Parts: sequence; C-alpha cells; structure tokens
Amino acid sequence: MLVSRKLLMGGGATGIEFVAASEAQITSSTSLVINKPAGVVEGDIMVAFLTINSRKTISAPAGWTTILPHSGNEGEPMVAYKVAGSSEGASYSFPSGLGNLTGSIVAYRNTIYDTVGLEATASGGVITAPSITVAAADSVLLACFSASSGTFSSPTSGLTEVISDQDATNPNIIVYSEEGIAAGATGDKSVTNGSTKAGGVLLALGPA
Repeated sequence: MLVSRKLLMGGGATGIEFVAASEAQITSSTSLVINKPAGVVEGDIMVAFLTINSRKTISAPAGWTTILPHSGNEGEPMVAYKVAGSSEGASYSFPSGLGNLTGSIVAYRNTIYDTVGLEATASGGVITAPSITVAAADSVLLACFSASSGTFSSPTSGLTEVISDQDATNPNIIVYSEEGIAAGATGDKSVTNGSTKAGGVLLALGPA
C-alpha cells in the first residue's frame, strides 16, 4: 500500500494549521474504519473523503455532517466533516454497501467550513473538479479525487499532495491542498487518471 503524507506549513499567512491525516482501506466489507488523525484537539475540523469500488452507497457516522452524499456510483466520493469535541474516540466507522473501500481524514486547526463544490467529471483520462467560490481570503482549498483503479498524476499547478492511497488494491484516492487562496472563484482543478469510474470535489476551509 502506497500512502503519501506531506505536511503543510502550520499557521503562516493563513493562520490555518494542518494537523495531520490518516488513511484506511479494506476489501469486501460493509464499513471502513479510519483512525482519528494524530494530534486532533477540540475545535479542529476533520474532513473525510471515501470511495467504493461497487455500485453501493457510503454513509457518515453519527456526529459527522455529510456535504457531498455518495451517488452510489463506483469510484465516486462521499465527503463529510466533523468539528472535534472535547472527547473523541480513536477511530470512526463509515457504513456502506458491500465492496472494497478506501478513505482518508484530514484535520485542520483555526478554521471553519466554508463551501463544497459540485462533483467532478471524468473524461479523456482527466478528472476535473468544478470551480467553487470562496468566501474569505487566506482560505485553504482541498481537492479530493477518487477512482475505481489507477494512479493519479499531473495535478493542476498549485496543488500539493496531502495524503493518498493509490496502490494495486482498488479503489484509490488522493487529497491535495492549496493554501492562502483568495476570496472568489478558485477555477477548476484537475488530475490525470485513466479510469472512467472516478470523481472528485473541491472544498474550502476559511479562517476562523
């Protein structure tokens, strides 16, 4: 299993701090358990991205807010977020229909949820996530892409990989970020992947 984690600069110009990320994968299951990212404290925001390699749906556990429901299509994502409370468990279980599941949780500090975009489309080997309109300057943009198979490459300039799982055990997922973005339209963001069963989405976290 290939998992890549690249820490973003904490604080800095945005004041928004990357805390940590976690990832999990399982075959032939009806749920996926993902560990809470290390170092999460009360008030941090955790964002979960999951996908499945069958035509089944994925749901968020109690206490999470679903912002992009799963379509039921193979390789497409489900997105949810949670503001950490004073007493969080060590992990979270995301229920689903039967299939292979892959997912990640990324955690940030000094931030609030802003907005999420429409689901990406896959065409000609490229997954393109539509632009979103960000409310405040110095926000963080998250770009999540998922696919039933294949690796990801050639992301839009400015995107930095946060975490991924793109090994031979499908499905695969990758999360990028872009820090200190301006208010207004972000522009479309894309990544190359050969699967036609794929998706993605843009999500903005604003300064608290």
